[in-house]
Amino acid sequence: ISLERGGVTTKYTFTYGGAENGFKTIGELMNLIKEQTGLTLGLKLDSEGNPSDCSLYLSNGGMQDVKVSINGKLADKLGLKSSNNNLESAFGSSIQGFVDNTEYQNQALVKYNGMIFQKNGDGIANGNPLDNPDGWTLVDSSGVPAYQGAQAKEYKQDELVISEGKVYRKLTNDVTEVTNPITGEVTIAAPEEDAANWEEVANATLGEVQEYTAGTTYAQDSIVSYNGILYRKTNGAGDTNPAEDNRGWSILSVASISSTQLQVPTYETNTEIYSDSGEKFILKTQYILVEQANRDVTPEVLERWEVRSSIYDGVGKVMISENPTISEITFNDDGSANAEIFEVPFNGGNVRVDLTQSADGKTSSNFAYADSDTKSTTQDGTAAGTMKDIVIDENGIIMVNFTNGKLEPIGRFGVAAFVNDQGLSKVGGNLFQMNARTINGETAVVSGPPLLAWEEGGLAALKYGKVLDHMLETSNADTGTALTDLIVYQRGYQMSAKSITTADQLMQEAIQLKRN
Repeated sequence: ISLERGGVTTKYTFTYGGAENGFKTIGELMNLIKEQTGLTLGLKLDSEGNPSDCSLYLSNGGMQDVKVSINGKLADKLGLKSSNNNLESAFGSSIQGFVDNTEYQNQALVKYNGMIFQKNGDGIANGNPLDNPDGWTLVDSSGVPAYQGAQAKEYKQDELVISEGKVYRKLTNDVTEVTNPITGEVTIAAPEEDAANWEEVANATLGEVQEYTAGTTYAQDSIVSYNGILYRKTNGAGDTNPAEDNRGWSILSVASISSTQLQVPTYETNTEIYSDSGEKFILKTQYILVEQANRDVTPEVLERWEVRSSIYDGVGKVMISENPTISEITFNDDGSANAEIFEVPFNGGNVRVDLTQSADGKTSSNFAYADSDTKSTTQDGTAAGTMKDIVIDENGIIMVNFTNGKLEPIGRFGVAAFVNDQGLSKVGGNLFQMNARTINGETAVVSGPPLLAWEEGGLAALKYGKVLDHMLETSNADTGTALTDLIVYQRGYQMSAKSITTADQLMQEAIQLKRN
């Protein structure tokens, strides 16, 4: 927040969860803004002091007009972002510029050199309010600039500054230089350290609208705050209740900046899950904040969210679960999450849910200003798919490729080797068989036993050899058998040709006999 009062600009920074000017709740932020800026951040109220809607307003409860600029992530989220908005003080018409030798009534307000004073009793002003503490009380010094060490030599006699919570007045046009005996560095003494050139004249104070106190008599034009509403006394002095006496008090409408409507912090995730048949469903999980963290109590209170998980149809519209499964998740001061693993009934079984981390090691957190988002999910289900094609890898594993992107093994080729492959006998059709022979009364396999190429221990990999899919191989046909078959085919062709020639000759002979 950047505030400009009387030509003096001051910046304030408020950090969610921060160590300095930090806050965790809107209530804490309201108090911080009130204490440091004098502005009022509160719920928007109706004429009876009840919330008109769930929105906030930022108004000037101080005694001087201000120009406000607000930026930052929180301002964006609350809709309070603004640039050079003028927020006039409710006291605007009640404060007049100070004029010496003028008669003022009791409690009259005047402005002098960026400060606002209130008259103590009726009487004629004798000298300026700053030099007459018996006749005047300083009620607001927010228009006095803060002391700037960088321009220490530029301050002139009678100028006012605020330093270390005090108002100082320059006595001379000089400064006091201080030399560090160790480093030799020369600096200029600050007002609180330089009595020769500065004098303390008052405590810095921030004037604001006072809360109404029952039984107190208020003068004409007095302004009070009651149930968050500002009232001005209109018909002379009196001690009536502002909310009950609409003749003696009038409601003041002040310029303010309004926020968007506040909502209870919630978040929702939707995760696709699948039945055994591949039908898609939605696991919908809703998070609702039920308690803010409070580190100032013992034992400390953790940030707590209620979690509701249910199974919905494939488009997330109709709830399939009979009742939501309710659990909780809390967050530690370092942002880490605490939650019990729970199960959501589904399709005769249960879906196991861990809100603290996923199988790949990613953990849940509640870092400030980071929008809620699902960083990681792990699941073993998938949608139904149909077979698209079949592929075979170099280990001979037969894989079926489905339209849902899944690649599943359905079998593998057996690969074996023999010590003596010449001991195998051909049985036709590129097939061979092992032969057994009896020598000296002992029977043995001539080729040797088959040596399986698969890795031991169930690993789907070949120790030797390789299977090539969609590759052409050289001919492994038996040349002798092929030549024999070729001769047989040739003889058959010749016989067929002879038969056709003989039949043709017989036909020609029959035609000739008919002609004769």
